[in-house]
Amino acid sequence: MEVEVVSKFSFSYFLYGIFGTLLLGIPALFTDLWLFFANSYNLLPRFILAIVLNFFAGFFIYVFSKGWKKITIGPSGIIVDYLFKREQIIIPYDSITHIYRPVYRMQRSQFDTGTTSEIIIEYNNTSLSFKPDYYTNYNELRATLYNYKYGFDRQRSKY
Repeated sequence: MEVEVVSKFSFSYFLYGIFGTLLLGIPALFTDLWLFFANSYNLLPRFILAIVLNFFAGFFIYVFSKGWKKITIGPSGIIVDYLFKREQIIIPYDSITHIYRPVYRMQRSQFDTGTTSEIIIEYNNTSLSFKPDYYTNYNELRATLYNYKYGFDRQRSKY
């Protein structure tokens, strides 16, 4: 059975990145402009504020951009395209040593406890993970991964 599944980004994940970048980037930009066009009177607090805001904006953009990866699961293996680094990793199913899904419990409110899980793939002494919040077709990715790794004829109660 030749099935190839390509990940589709969730719209809320895009909004998170865009609004987070704007929320941290615009104050950092205005602080930089304020520092650049300021008089020489008492520049140290402005300089410290500019460094702190630029650090947080840069850190958010760095961490957020590392998570943007397009995952293609096909018959030959898993192809991971990192969108910002323009790097591609091909993981054949033979090199995968372990696939697991840890479940994390979150306390959203006093009455509601939510759970989230991600898939962690270990291969060649490294690991790759992808979370359900990032992709709209996460369940299809997960099922196809398990089918190619363990066989389509294998009966599994849940993926």
